[in-house]
Order: sequence, then C-alpha cells, then structure tokens
Amino acid sequence: MFRLKFESSDQNLGLPIGKHIKIHCTRGDEEIARSYTPVSLDHDLGHVDLAIRIYFPNEEHTEGGVVSQYVHSLKVGQTVAISGPYGNITYEGYGRFSMKNGEKVTVSKITMIAGGTGITPMLQILRHIWRLKNDKTKIKLIYANKDLGEIMLYGPISEIERNLDKGQLETYHVLKNPPPDFAYGKGRISNEMLISYGWAPSEDTIALCCGRPKINKIMIEKLKEIGYQESQIYCF
Repeated sequence: MFRLKFESSDQNLGLPIGKHIKIHCTRGDEEIARSYTPVSLDHDLGHVDLAIRIYFPNEEHTEGGVVSQYVHSLKVGQTVAISGPYGNITYEGYGRFSMKNGEKVTVSKITMIAGGTGITPMLQILRHIWRLKNDKTKIKLIYANKDLGEIMLYGPISEIERNLDKGQLETYHVLKNPPPDFAYGKGRISNEMLISYGWAPSEDTIALCCGRPKINKIMIEKLKEIGYQESQIYCF
C-alpha cells in the first residue's frame, strides 16, 4: 500500500467513485504512464491510498513493471506526477451508475468479477456502499488470482463483508494454483462458477469486470453465454 500526501491536509483528490488516475514517470526521453484506482475515498482528506503490486524484473519480463518499480523507489518527500480522472464508470451510490457515454443505470444487484489488481475499483465501490449506510445494493464478488499470496486487500474486503447487512456482500475466491485444503474455486472462472456465485441475469442486475483486456473479453463472452445481455456488462 502506498500513500501519496497532498500539500494541504484538507485537500482531496476529487476523483469520482469508479474512476482511476495515471501515474507518470520518465525513462530516458520516454514518458510512461500506468493506470491505478485509489482504494481510499474522496472524504479521506490530505492523501490518496494506492494498492500497487510491484513487478520486479524476471526471466519472462526482463524490465518488470517500470511504473510500479518507480513508485517503489520513491523516498518520503519526493513528488509524483498524476493525472485524471479516467474511466468509463462512475458509481453515484444507491445502485446508480453513470457511464461515459451518458447512459444512466440503476440496479439492485451487481456481479463483480475481478482478476489480480483489478480488485481495486471493486473495493472503491464497496467502501462507498459501506460509507453510505443506507445503500442496500447487493454484491456477489468473484475474485481470481494465481495463488494465495497474490490475493490483494483481503482484510478490507472481509471487513466490509462483516459490516454490511448479512448477505449483502458475498465473496468467492478462485485460484489457479490453490493449496490442497482450499475451500473455494480452483482453476479458472467457469460458466458454472458464474451461475453459482454470481447473480442470475435480470433487469435490475449488471456485471462489472476488471482484469487484463484478454481476461475481460473472456468474461464478457462467458457472461453472455449464461444469459447476460451485452448492455448489462461493463468493464473498467
């Protein structure tokens, strides 16, 4: 977890729920930017919190994650360039969404599908629902990772699940390489998992996806196969 502090303790980021920022850095003459969704909310004054997985160089990726390593290398007191807002989805609370194309959507149930760091916009929406107290939107979250060590933000998500109404948030983990005693899903997200641990498609239900573009594309097709209309599926 990384915390970026603003110059003033009463300043906020001004980022709508569901949108993300970009962090900029340079490598030689090249400017590089990567997208990150804060896990803090706009009422958290004086700072913004980012959950960033650091990708160090390895045999498969010789450079690793340039921007994540840059953030990891920053010292206290250094400044960082950010820009925003970016993204297609804004959550206004109480099941109401505003989309980039101007579309307004109101639902009572959300199927969330996240892979790896794609959990961050989901957590932001969940925290906003919790903060509103009277937002009764129901969520089923399916969260996929390679192994136990890659699960991000388990503590905050579990805390929200405990404090919302009983059954308002249900989380189902899927691991590609699970330990022998793992009680949740094993392998990749399947149609059967979506049927069993997501909401059935209906007029007051949408699906939100956040993962690598290839994974998002696969999830869209799987959701359509189980009855979701394309107009009910949105990707961050």
